Amino acid sequence: MAPNKKRNAGRQLLNLKRRMNALEDQSKMPILRRREASLLMELGQGADAVAIAASLTGEDTDGSSMAFLADLYGRLGRWRNAEEWFGKAFFACMDAGREEKARAIASGPLFLLAEARGDHARCLEVAPFDVLRARASRLGGTPWGDYPEPPVSPWREIHLLEAVHRGADPSLLSGVLDRWSCGEAEWRWRILFEGAVLFPQGMRPVREWKKYLAETGKVVLDPRYPRERKELKRILC
Repeated sequence: MAPNKKRNAGRQLLNLKRRMNALEDQSKMPILRRREASLLMELGQGADAVAIAASLTGEDTDGSSMAFLADLYGRLGRWRNAEEWFGKAFFACMDAGREEKARAIASGPLFLLAEARGDHARCLEVAPFDVLRARASRLGGTPWGDYPEPPVSPWREIHLLEAVHRGADPSLLSGVLDRWSCGEAEWRWRILFEGAVLFPQGMRPVREWKKYLAETGKVVLDPRYPRERKELKRILC
């Protein structure tokens, strides 16, 4: 972390502690404590950040604190802990009626962390959309039949990636990340890495993927990312 950014995070943390000490409405404290944990992460104090986040899960009624803790574990590379707490957050969201958030957890970290472990049966179990069921089935060696093209990102783009995996022309993926606007850094990375690998197989130049690698941030919560980034740099250079 750059010295100026570290000093700024330190100042923010001091100001936050003053706000917390003066806080009268204690119902707002969990939000402030999550901010405190985030700043501690920026300052490289991961153990303290996790301790704060863990202390908030006991009174978590909607899965938000559990998901926050899981995210911190992911940022620290503690993938088993991350997957465990994302699973708990999923069920808490379902119990609280937050079905959209539960689907986001299932289709994001739960699916991808299981995929990274090679547990395709688990991927199929948690997949909330046909495109992910098709992906899990392909990875598990069982073909999946046709299904409607998803209308929204990132599943529309993942649908194209899966089509290429099944033998479609890799040119389908040309420029797909130029239109990417949905966040989802982990799924963006899957398209970037897998797309760049598939392009040469279709006798396509890979140079257009270089700019996407340059635009990729450092925080991609996937255990495969560090290894794959090195591999992709080798492919593109």
